[in-house]
Amino acid sequence: MHPDSSASVARHRPRQLDYNVCWIYRTPNQDALGMEPCTGEVDGNLRSLPGDASFACDLEIGALMPEEAWRGEQLIQQVLKQA
Repeated sequence: MHPDSSASVARHRPRQLDYNVCWIYRTPNQDALGMEPCTGEVDGNLRSLPGDASFACDLEIGALMPEEAWRGEQLIQQVLKQA
């Protein structure tokens, strides 16, 4: 959630992208943290394709207004309670 109560969102289908990678970028005047869905782990366990094959996945990336962000937060909390 952002200070104005909006939020950034990235949605994917876990059966297509079954891992997440977290990255950190730091410079003297900038800090950034990201999390992205992916096909394998940083240290291996990657999905392999033959040279002429292709891979497709569905991603939804965007911004949520405060009310949408609040509903999304509630949904995440419900899922976490069931885990």
